[in-house]
Amino acid sequence: MEAITPAPGPLTSPADADRQLGIDAHTDGHLVVAERYYTEGVTLDPKHLIGYLNLAVLYHQMGRIKEALGAIIAAAQIEPENPLVLLNHAMISFKAMRMLEALDYAHKAADANPTVDALKLLALITQTCGYADESVNTFRRALDIAPDDFGLQMNVCHSQSLTNAGPEELLWQRNVCYESFR
Repeated sequence: MEAITPAPGPLTSPADADRQLGIDAHTDGHLVVAERYYTEGVTLDPKHLIGYLNLAVLYHQMGRIKEALGAIIAAAQIEPENPLVLLNHAMISFKAMRMLEALDYAHKAADANPTVDALKLLALITQTCGYADESVNTFRRALDIAPDDFGLQMNVCHSQSLTNAGPEELLWQRNVCYESFR
């Protein structure tokens, strides 16, 4: 799962021109140029949430996880309950193998805004942490939103195979999965 793409947002800060230039460079694949603009933006406005979010996404995409954590922590200091901050914080913590932190932020993100992305991330993290039953239930919540998502269907089958209910329930889930694509 990839970090959420750069957030455009309204132009309300002196840093917004840099943010927009950063987004343009980021979108065009010029990551070093985007980093310069995003960094200039948060230097101009240290409370620029979108600037820190975009830096976190950029660093995540560049594999610079320690810097991504620093940027998402800075964003969280500005708006700790922002669903996009929570989601990206969970994702970056997961990538950094900080599982308890990832689990905590994924729960908060899914509670704040239960989108398919938030639920899928929570389900993947709970599965990785060994909570197969919770993972199955969370994948099913995501399937309630996106019933035709084959990836979700396959993931719920895998999670189901890790539970105590295992084979019987897995057979039922596989039949549901395969029947929906006939």
